[in-house]
Amino acid sequence: MNMAQNKNDCPIKLICFDLDDTLIYTEDDERVGDTPLKFSPVGNFNPDVGPERVVDGPNKVQVLVPGVREVLPRLAEISTLTWVSMGPQWQMKRFCEAFNIDQYFNWELGAYDRQDKGEKVELCIEHYNASLLAKFHYGAPQLSQQRLRREEVLFIDDNLGYLGRVESYMHGVKVLWAHYRSEGGFQNLYRDIKEQFGLDLKKF
Repeated sequence: MNMAQNKNDCPIKLICFDLDDTLIYTEDDERVGDTPLKFSPVGNFNPDVGPERVVDGPNKVQVLVPGVREVLPRLAEISTLTWVSMGPQWQMKRFCEAFNIDQYFNWELGAYDRQDKGEKVELCIEHYNASLLAKFHYGAPQLSQQRLRREEVLFIDDNLGYLGRVESYMHGVKVLWAHYRSEGGFQNLYRDIKEQFGLDLKKF
């Protein structure tokens, strides 16, 4: 996947997603039983696409938010995608792999250290800018021109507290409340971005 320095048309160069209750969510499901194999798919699914439900533990599954499979590939074409989670990175990564959505993310941050989401988003920005050094010589004009600005970053989370902390800690970063488990699903992301920031991502 190309990094976002090759995706100059889109005004949002980096999108940072929360995972829990933003891209996936937990449900009770007695079909998986008391001793299930974690991360295994539940029900029939297209192997070329991936499952919609994945085992999370005894009688528990993680469910992919409707529309995620349609929206993430398109966003990955126009921006760099990453996820930031308060959960353990290895576990969140395994869920993304199980759902077959890991391919759309350039990198990820997750930890038990309870590091605040604002700090995680800051690390994502630093990581993005550091990746530019691999393409340009230090001091090259293109480096300063393409260096990521906070105004070019979007953070999406279902937790209003995290959104507030990112907004105050990383002033300038765009924040968006994730509420896409209802009818219309993740496709409503485009509508919300247009209404809140005046940006029509479908045209890029």
